[in-house]
Amino acid sequence: MVADLSERMDELVALHVKENGVTIRQAMAFHVGYSISHLQYFADLARTYEFERSGPQLSYPTLASGIVRREPIGVVAGIVPWNFPLLLAVWKLGPALAAGNTIVLKPDEKTRSPCSNWPSPQNEPGCRKVSSTSSPAPAKKSEPRLAAHPDVRKIAFTGSTAVGREISKLAAENIKKVTLELGGKGPNIVLAEADITSAVDGALFACFLYAGQACESGTRLLLPESLHDEFVDRLVQRAATIKVGDPRNSTPTSARSSPPSNTPGSWTTSKSARRKAQPSRSAANPHRNTVRAGALGAPDHLHRCHARHAHRP
Repeated sequence: MVADLSERMDELVALHVKENGVTIRQAMAFHVGYSISHLQYFADLARTYEFERSGPQLSYPTLASGIVRREPIGVVAGIVPWNFPLLLAVWKLGPALAAGNTIVLKPDEKTRSPCSNWPSPQNEPGCRKVSSTSSPAPAKKSEPRLAAHPDVRKIAFTGSTAVGREISKLAAENIKKVTLELGGKGPNIVLAEADITSAVDGALFACFLYAGQACESGTRLLLPESLHDEFVDRLVQRAATIKVGDPRNSTPTSARSSPPSNTPGSWTTSKSARRKAQPSRSAANPHRNTVRAGALGAPDHLHRCHARHAHRP
């Protein structure tokens, strides 16, 4: 499977750019590159993990020795969100298959292509028969069914807190194992002794990587009053240099500039764009100071429909 994904890297990168709006650089290094290396990690772990080991010697109530044996659970359901489809699928599929389980993978219907057509590992020499399948059905129908189905013995879900709460309730009806990775964002905290130059770049990276569409995106910033004015001024100056362009363009804007013309990429859907832009609009109330505001829509120099959800920082 690792070799197959490596051979298809260009294809998978193109699919991420097309469906997610992520830039070529981010798709190649993070979405696909990490997926391959992490899947290799799980493959290596399957060869070395101690699935059975001797337990402690017992003297009471009778002389005995124990064995700790870790066996497959059975059918595992992996539910994957739209923002990192392949990588999060690997995080669920890799451990499940390495432990000998069958997995039903449910990708988000907006980004199903990167998770489709998985290679068949049982055809490889020396590989025991394992099973995986991908279900592109609508989330409102398939996710509750997987959570409630008695033959599914574990749910691994990444997504919103509201959906995770419902999955947990349904899974409790037949006492299946549940792993929930739910949404939520914490602020970046800058201390008074921080290097401002590094902290400004770090704050922008945390906020605008993948256009702020990650659960760990640092879209809030806590500053000491002693740094506030200088930090905000530098933040605005650096934000003004961020370029928005076609995610398919990986060419730098000039020979001396390090960031390409498409640094953050696009938002995945118009719904996401409207939701992400809401804090910018609410920030214009009388109790806040707006130092730089973005706008919905593609930049003036970009007219391709592919970037219709781009955000102008």
